[in-house]
Amino acid sequence: RNPRSANLCEEFGYSPIRKDTTRLFTRLFPRAHTPLKIKVLPASSDRIRILLSTFYADHNHFSFENLNKDYFYVEDDSGEIVAGVQVNRDAWRVIALPGPRGKVLLQLFHHTPFLSRLLSKNFRFLATEGLYYKVGSEHVIEMLLETLLYQHHCHTAIIVVDTGSKVYTLTQQIRLGLLSKISPEVQGNIIAYYQNVDNDYKAGQKEKPSYISVHDLS
Repeated sequence: RNPRSANLCEEFGYSPIRKDTTRLFTRLFPRAHTPLKIKVLPASSDRIRILLSTFYADHNHFSFENLNKDYFYVEDDSGEIVAGVQVNRDAWRVIALPGPRGKVLLQLFHHTPFLSRLLSKNFRFLATEGLYYKVGSEHVIEMLLETLLYQHHCHTAIIVVDTGSKVYTLTQQIRLGLLSKISPEVQGNIIAYYQNVDNDYKAGQKEKPSYISVHDLS
Protein backbone atom coordinates (compact mmCIF):
# COMPACT_ATOMS: atom_id res chain seq x y z
CA ARG A 1 0.00 0.00 0.00
CA ASN A 2 3.06 2.26 -0.34
CA PRO A 3 2.71 3.86 -3.79
CA ARG A 4 6.33 5.06 -3.96
CA SER A 5 7.64 1.61 -3.10
CA ALA A 6 5.26 -0.07 -5.55
CA ASN A 7 6.23 2.30 -8.36
CA LEU A 8 9.94 1.80 -7.70
CA CYS A 9 9.54 -1.99 -7.81
CA GLU A 10 7.66 -1.70 -11.09
CA GLU A 11 10.36 0.52 -12.59
CA PHE A 12 13.00 -2.10 -11.75
CA GLY A 13 10.94 -4.80 -13.43
CA TYR A 14 9.51 -6.57 -10.39
CA SER A 15 5.99 -7.95 -10.60
CA PRO A 16 3.68 -9.44 -7.94
CA ILE A 17 3.28 -13.23 -8.06
CA ARG A 18 1.57 -14.12 -4.76
CA LYS A 19 0.04 -12.62 -1.60
CA ASP A 20 1.40 -13.02 1.92
CA THR A 21 0.23 -12.06 5.38
CA THR A 22 1.45 -12.03 8.99
CA ARG A 23 -0.51 -14.02 11.57
CA LEU A 24 -0.04 -13.39 15.29
CA PHE A 25 -0.38 -16.25 17.79
CA THR A 26 -0.75 -14.71 21.26
CA ARG A 27 -1.41 -15.77 24.81
CA LEU A 28 -1.70 -13.34 27.74
CA PHE A 29 -0.99 -16.16 30.17
CA PRO A 30 0.72 -18.95 28.21
CA ARG A 31 0.80 -22.30 29.92
CA ALA A 32 2.80 -25.44 29.42
CA HIS A 33 0.70 -28.35 28.22
CA THR A 34 2.47 -30.92 30.36
CA PRO A 35 0.83 -34.02 28.80
CA LEU A 36 2.46 -32.94 25.54
CA LYS A 37 5.73 -34.83 25.14
CA ILE A 38 7.85 -32.38 23.15
CA LYS A 39 10.95 -33.83 21.56
CA VAL A 40 13.89 -32.00 20.01
CA LEU A 41 16.13 -32.70 17.03
CA PRO A 42 18.47 -30.45 15.07
CA ALA A 43 16.51 -28.96 12.18
CA SER A 44 19.37 -30.17 9.97
CA SER A 45 18.78 -33.82 10.90
CA ASP A 46 17.71 -36.21 8.16
CA ARG A 47 14.37 -36.96 9.79
CA ILE A 48 13.34 -33.29 9.95
CA ARG A 49 14.70 -32.49 6.49
CA ILE A 50 12.67 -35.32 4.94
CA LEU A 51 9.57 -34.32 6.93
CA LEU A 52 9.67 -30.68 5.83
CA SER A 53 10.79 -31.36 2.26
CA THR A 54 7.72 -33.55 1.82
CA PHE A 55 5.35 -31.13 3.58
CA TYR A 56 6.50 -28.13 1.51
CA ALA A 57 6.94 -30.04 -1.77
CA ASP A 58 4.00 -28.11 -3.24
CA HIS A 59 5.59 -24.73 -2.34
CA ASN A 60 8.04 -22.56 -4.24
CA HIS A 61 11.13 -21.10 -2.55
CA PHE A 62 11.37 -23.55 0.34
CA SER A 63 14.87 -23.60 1.80
CA PHE A 64 16.69 -24.97 4.84
CA GLU A 65 18.95 -21.91 4.98
CA ASN A 66 17.27 -20.57 8.14
CA LEU A 67 16.37 -23.97 9.58
CA ASN A 68 19.57 -24.31 11.57
CA LYS A 69 18.53 -24.58 15.21
CA ASP A 70 16.55 -26.92 17.45
CA TYR A 71 13.36 -28.29 15.96
CA PHE A 72 10.57 -28.99 18.45
CA TYR A 73 8.10 -31.71 17.54
CA VAL A 74 5.39 -33.98 18.90
CA GLU A 75 4.72 -37.61 17.98
CA ASP A 76 1.56 -39.67 18.15
CA ASP A 77 1.37 -43.10 19.80
CA SER A 78 2.79 -44.77 16.69
CA GLY A 79 5.85 -42.52 16.63
CA GLU A 80 4.70 -40.38 13.69
CA ILE A 81 5.40 -36.65 13.92
CA VAL A 82 2.11 -34.75 14.02
CA ALA A 83 3.33 -31.20 14.75
CA GLY A 84 6.63 -29.35 14.71
CA VAL A 85 8.29 -25.97 14.49
CA GLN A 86 11.56 -24.11 14.96
CA VAL A 87 11.32 -20.85 16.91
CA ASN A 88 13.76 -17.95 17.10
CA ARG A 89 13.65 -15.28 19.81
CA ASP A 90 13.53 -11.83 18.24
CA ALA A 91 12.56 -8.23 19.04
CA TRP A 92 11.37 -5.15 17.19
CA ARG A 93 11.07 -1.52 18.10
CA VAL A 94 7.53 -0.72 16.95
CA ILE A 95 7.09 2.82 15.65
CA ALA A 96 3.60 2.56 14.18
CA LEU A 97 0.84 0.06 13.35
CA PRO A 98 -1.15 0.00 10.11
CA GLY A 99 -4.78 0.96 9.82
CA PRO A 100 -6.85 3.86 11.18
CA ARG A 101 -6.78 2.41 14.70
CA GLY A 102 -3.08 1.57 14.63
CA LYS A 103 -1.86 4.56 16.64
CA VAL A 104 -4.54 4.13 19.30
CA LEU A 105 -3.92 0.38 19.60
CA LEU A 106 -0.18 0.81 20.00
CA GLN A 107 -0.57 3.42 22.74
CA LEU A 108 -3.25 1.38 24.51
CA PHE A 109 -1.24 -1.85 24.53
CA HIS A 110 2.08 -0.18 25.37
CA HIS A 111 0.71 1.58 28.48
CA THR A 112 -1.56 -1.22 29.78
CA PRO A 113 0.33 -3.67 32.06
CA PHE A 114 -1.13 -6.98 30.86
CA LEU A 115 -1.77 -5.96 27.26
CA SER A 116 1.83 -4.80 26.88
CA ARG A 117 2.81 -8.46 27.13
CA LEU A 118 1.25 -9.00 23.70
CA LEU A 119 2.38 -5.81 21.99
CA SER A 120 4.45 -2.80 22.96
CA LYS A 121 6.92 -0.37 21.44
CA ASN A 122 9.62 -2.78 22.60
CA PHE A 123 8.13 -5.92 21.12
CA ARG A 124 9.60 -9.36 21.95
CA PHE A 125 8.33 -12.41 20.10
CA LEU A 126 9.08 -15.85 18.72
CA ALA A 127 9.60 -16.08 14.95
CA THR A 128 8.39 -19.43 13.62
CA GLU A 129 10.24 -21.39 10.97
CA GLY A 130 9.40 -24.65 9.18
CA LEU A 131 5.99 -25.03 10.80
CA TYR A 132 4.56 -28.53 10.23
CA TYR A 133 1.30 -30.23 11.13
CA LYS A 134 -0.52 -33.40 10.18
CA VAL A 135 -4.10 -32.88 9.06
CA GLY A 136 -6.34 -33.67 12.02
CA SER A 137 -3.70 -32.57 14.54
CA GLU A 138 -4.28 -28.83 14.36
CA HIS A 139 -4.96 -28.73 18.11
CA VAL A 140 -1.50 -30.19 18.74
CA ILE A 141 0.30 -27.36 16.92
CA GLU A 142 -1.75 -24.90 18.99
CA MET A 143 -0.64 -26.56 22.25
CA LEU A 144 2.96 -26.79 20.99
CA LEU A 145 3.13 -23.08 20.17
CA GLU A 146 1.63 -22.11 23.53
CA THR A 147 4.06 -24.34 25.40
CA LEU A 148 7.01 -22.82 23.53
CA LEU A 149 5.77 -19.33 24.43
CA TYR A 150 5.73 -20.43 28.07
CA GLN A 151 9.21 -21.95 27.90
CA HIS A 152 10.73 -18.89 26.18
CA HIS A 153 8.93 -16.37 28.43
CA CYS A 154 7.18 -14.75 25.46
CA HIS A 155 3.56 -13.99 24.67
CA THR A 156 3.50 -13.66 20.89
CA ALA A 157 4.63 -15.88 18.02
CA ILE A 158 4.74 -14.62 14.45
CA ILE A 159 3.78 -16.76 11.46
CA VAL A 160 4.24 -15.31 7.95
CA VAL A 161 2.44 -17.26 5.24
CA ASP A 162 1.28 -17.25 1.65
CA THR A 163 -2.47 -16.58 1.73
CA GLY A 164 -3.06 -19.56 -0.57
CA SER A 165 -1.08 -22.07 1.51
CA LYS A 166 -2.19 -24.86 3.84
CA VAL A 167 -0.40 -23.16 6.73
CA TYR A 168 -2.61 -20.10 6.20
CA THR A 169 -5.62 -22.44 6.38
CA LEU A 170 -4.20 -23.78 9.65
CA THR A 171 -4.07 -20.27 11.12
CA GLN A 172 -7.79 -19.96 10.40
CA GLN A 173 -8.54 -23.20 12.24
CA ILE A 174 -6.67 -22.62 15.52
CA ARG A 175 -7.25 -20.07 18.28
CA LEU A 176 -4.73 -17.35 17.49
CA GLY A 177 -5.59 -15.20 20.49
CA LEU A 178 -6.65 -11.66 21.35
CA LEU A 179 -4.29 -9.70 19.11
CA SER A 180 -5.44 -11.34 15.90
CA LYS A 181 -9.06 -10.53 16.75
CA ILE A 182 -8.56 -6.79 17.12
CA SER A 183 -5.65 -6.18 14.73
CA PRO A 184 -6.49 -6.05 11.01
CA GLU A 185 -4.89 -8.67 8.81
CA VAL A 186 -2.61 -6.84 6.37
CA GLN A 187 -1.64 -8.57 3.15
CA GLY A 188 1.43 -7.83 1.07
CA ASN A 189 2.76 -8.75 -2.34
CA ILE A 190 5.42 -11.35 -2.99
CA ILE A 191 7.33 -9.91 -5.95
CA ALA A 192 9.79 -11.38 -8.41
CA TYR A 193 12.16 -10.24 -11.14
CA TYR A 194 12.78 -12.73 -13.93
CA GLN A 195 15.72 -13.06 -16.27
CA ASN A 196 15.97 -15.61 -19.08
CA VAL A 197 13.11 -17.86 -17.92
CA ASP A 198 10.19 -19.13 -20.00
CA ASN A 199 6.51 -18.46 -19.48
CA ASP A 200 5.87 -21.93 -18.02
CA TYR A 201 8.32 -21.22 -15.20
CA LYS A 202 6.65 -17.87 -14.50
CA ALA A 203 3.23 -19.53 -14.44
CA GLY A 204 4.49 -22.11 -11.96
CA GLN A 205 5.66 -19.36 -9.63
CA LYS A 206 2.17 -17.87 -9.61
CA GLU A 207 0.29 -21.15 -9.21
CA LYS A 208 2.11 -22.60 -6.20
CA PRO A 209 2.24 -21.00 -2.73
CA SER A 210 5.54 -19.49 -1.62
CA TYR A 211 7.38 -20.53 1.52
CA ILE A 212 8.29 -17.42 3.52
CA SER A 213 10.99 -17.37 6.17
CA VAL A 214 10.09 -15.15 9.12
CA HIS A 215 13.83 -14.84 9.78
CA ASP A 216 14.29 -13.10 6.43
CA LEU A 217 11.61 -10.57 7.34
CA SER A 218 12.68 -9.91 10.91
